[in-house]
Amino acid sequence: MTDKYIVPNAVQDRCIPVDYSRQRLEGRLGRALDTNLNKGLMRINYEEYLDAYEEGAPALWPSGEYLGKFLHGLVKMARYTGDQRLHAQMEAIVNTWVEKQGDDGYLGTNPTGYLVGERWGAWGLWDHKYTLVGLLTYMSLVDHGPALDCARRIGDLLCRTFSDPGASRQPLRLTHHCGMADGSVLEAMVRLYRVTGEQRYLDFCNCILDAFEADGGPKIVSELVDGSGRVDKVGTGKAYEMLSCIVGVLRMYLLTGEDNYLKTATIAWDDITANRLYITGTSSIRELFVDDDDLPAGMDVNMGEGCVTAHWIYLSRMLFYLTGEPKYIDEIEKAVYNHLLGSQHPRTGYQSYYTPLIGEKLYDQPNIHCGQPPCCISSVQRCIARTPEVAWTRFADNGMAVLLYNTGTMKDSVATADGDRVDVDLSVDSEYPAHGEASITVSPERPAKFRLALRVPAWSRNFTATCNDGEPVQGEPGRFLDIEREWKSGDKIAVAMDMNERLIEGGKTYAGHYAFARGPVVMALAGETNVGLDLEKATVDPNAGAVLTPANERLPVNWIGGQAYTAEALRGPDGDPPLLTPFADAGQIDRRAEYRVWIKGV
Repeated sequence: MTDKYIVPNAVQDRCIPVDYSRQRLEGRLGRALDTNLNKGLMRINYEEYLDAYEEGAPALWPSGEYLGKFLHGLVKMARYTGDQRLHAQMEAIVNTWVEKQGDDGYLGTNPTGYLVGERWGAWGLWDHKYTLVGLLTYMSLVDHGPALDCARRIGDLLCRTFSDPGASRQPLRLTHHCGMADGSVLEAMVRLYRVTGEQRYLDFCNCILDAFEADGGPKIVSELVDGSGRVDKVGTGKAYEMLSCIVGVLRMYLLTGEDNYLKTATIAWDDITANRLYITGTSSIRELFVDDDDLPAGMDVNMGEGCVTAHWIYLSRMLFYLTGEPKYIDEIEKAVYNHLLGSQHPRTGYQSYYTPLIGEKLYDQPNIHCGQPPCCISSVQRCIARTPEVAWTRFADNGMAVLLYNTGTMKDSVATADGDRVDVDLSVDSEYPAHGEASITVSPERPAKFRLALRVPAWSRNFTATCNDGEPVQGEPGRFLDIEREWKSGDKIAVAMDMNERLIEGGKTYAGHYAFARGPVVMALAGETNVGLDLEKATVDPNAGAVLTPANERLPVNWIGGQAYTAEALRGPDGDPPLLTPFADAGQIDRRAEYRVWIKGV
């Protein structure tokens, strides 16, 4: 079942996600999905969060945020797996919300207990935003009248309180990062408007947009479109809340076609990519966007907040589906294979809140009573659950594309060149991202002409595709290689791409230091695979090149992940070659074992 919008968007996406229920991912991404589901989403003690809605119960953090994001992830995994066990967890959340909602629509927790203290204090509006997101996502899976009624009552309450004539409160408080936390409810209210068609919800959305530009507001649109064009100059620079708001602004572009809303999103994306993005695909220092190329990577700066990683992928995914431009998948791939999966323990499913490039990963379980709120745990888990949306895609006008070359299968209805539709089975067999060879099998239900686009990664220097043992066709880095022909059942494409082993210079922050990368994967020098090595005394000779030699036999027993390399350019203090492993795999044996991505040069 898909989202049931009665208000169409003015702007249509060029790409359409493949139905979750009609695909399966294996390999690296399949393993991550399995860990995220079975050791993450299914092991959460949801009662800890639901108890916060009981009158007088302590609510140390706003439960609606975490439950809304967990519910979003559960819905996606229910679609993907068909596992009926997930429905009990989803129903417990939704039924509690329906039961505990106040007569006037209020549905939130407070630091001192349910409906105790200032109603909209702390993160009350933010809390309701994620409750709305959860309800609306659940309704895309299950026809559930009470969930829709609950969502409507929240929307009505927000309108009465913040936007109707005579409303008791301003649309945005000027605390909480110039109102970006409260203003991020825009995303959910756009979706509520599209589900219901109620004009007052659209009026509320426009009220939020006006408040962004009012005195004391974050000036999201004007600062990016007409001002500096820098995200660190928007509001307080708070990254997670800002990205959440920009997602809402982009939803308003799709709804209305207002060009400045699209410019807001693309200018922000371009600025982050060029000036504020780590080589592992994350951003933020102490949860803020900061100055150009200021990218410290140690544990002391709280870099790479999980919520920022997840919402950077979210924004990039929306822009890809809107435009069909492969550059957005390039950044998603970088973030997924490095920082997103690197922040979740591959064995336990535990999550690190911040994930440094130098130091250690401090994994934690999601628990309402832990020392810090589980916002990053819930953000990352729902983001990993949405991975099936970026492995491949259908084009709205003609054909389909392979985006990531991970092993898997899919079947979906594809538009043909003559305007018809045909069901297509497609499979990818590969060891990606460890190797750059992939075998793709295309099997339409009947012979049909359509476009099959193969994404050529921007990092690959040599990419070829050979169809049915014909002549190889060369792809251009950062673009799609289009093969449009009449496809028949069993047609095969052999893909070969250079993995481009390379050294990345440390830039302004790590001048004289280097990192190793291979394909989309950034490597780390980890203490747990180099026992006894003083990591700070390892050195890189940049003149020796970046050729990596496989050394899987040196990995510890039961190590999860099969990539390990030595390099002629890398030496320990005794002259021996240390072992490099993917950054995402580091920290899986000993949580106190240090690692580093940036290694000093000689």
